[in-house]
Amino acid sequence: MKKHLKNLYIIPLILVLEWSCQLQKTPTDSYKASSSSISPSSDYYVSTSGNDTNAGNFSAPFKTITHAVQMADTNQSIQVLPGTYDVNNGEVFPITLKKGQLLIGTPWNKGAGTDSIVIEGTNGFSGFYAALYLTNSCTVIGFSIGTKYYITLGFAVYISNADVEISYNTFISPSYGGVYAIGKGSPNICNNDFIGTSSYAVYFTDIPTGNPLVEYNHISSGSIPINFASVVSNTTVRHNVFDASSSCGIQVQNGTCIISNNIFTNNNGYIYGALDLENSSPIVRNNTFVCRYNAIVIRENSMGRPDLGNASNSGNNNFTGVISNAVSMWSNTHTTNYAIGNIWPQTLPTSNDINFDQFSTGRVYYGTNASDYLGQ
Repeated sequence: MKKHLKNLYIIPLILVLEWSCQLQKTPTDSYKASSSSISPSSDYYVSTSGNDTNAGNFSAPFKTITHAVQMADTNQSIQVLPGTYDVNNGEVFPITLKKGQLLIGTPWNKGAGTDSIVIEGTNGFSGFYAALYLTNSCTVIGFSIGTKYYITLGFAVYISNADVEISYNTFISPSYGGVYAIGKGSPNICNNDFIGTSSYAVYFTDIPTGNPLVEYNHISSGSIPINFASVVSNTTVRHNVFDASSSCGIQVQNGTCIISNNIFTNNNGYIYGALDLENSSPIVRNNTFVCRYNAIVIRENSMGRPDLGNASNSGNNNFTGVISNAVSMWSNTHTTNYAIGNIWPQTLPTSNDINFDQFSTGRVYYGTNASDYLGQ
């Protein structure tokens, strides 16, 4: 026990707040900390070599996160030591955090690599499986999180009607999904690495109010890395890097959102587009697309009007890395759309850049003149 505690990572609350996703300026910034420069300040401590009959303090930590969360009050912090926290350690899943609880791992390495802190969930509820279930105002920072086995609807984190922050974590295989959020709330998903989610990195549904934020994440896994289903409004997705060989990057099925300053890289091209826009009205600005084909696909769109740039606010999306189909109209889409002020492979876009399938008609304006369009 003493040898383990000698290398204990302790993070005061003020330092955690400095790591909040709102203060991150670039996706490559790194943060380091050492046990010699910080002093004990958390309310409770957890170690795989601890015991749930202990006091749960710095010198005598609990063994399970499950017990620590139960013992901690609302708005209290729990520091977790390196190790694997699963059913073999005595965890009971999903671990449900109380309002305002702060679960702290090692944010400087996102809970991975040397001294990793792994949370692997197994059990389910209401048709879902999750490692963590978050209530309002919770924060989870510095863990490798996933499900122990692949199972449909198995997410690392489940959020329901809550304002939470999930930052500086690594989402690992064999999880079906990373973060699932439903209902009213403003979850902030920031500065995470999604490396092992097979289907979804982030899945939002039925979020009619609030201001969800997804930023500065590195997403290298998932067949549909980000999916906004049903009504998802006022969500901002910015400064993320997408480099998974996926069928699309972001799928917006309904609602409004802002998609800006992201980088989409897929050397094989996207089947359904880096942005798959269905009956939605996102604002798309300052993104960079590097893919063989299908950067933005507008399909089955009878209601939404994606804004890819307009006369008063240029799109500034960079399509020079797209070989064909920078903007495509698919599946009975018969609308007029605007993509003004973007950077095309050539000075002016051609039918190779903006195209329509055999079932779609309409126009895409790329300039401010009446003749600056492709389509009918």
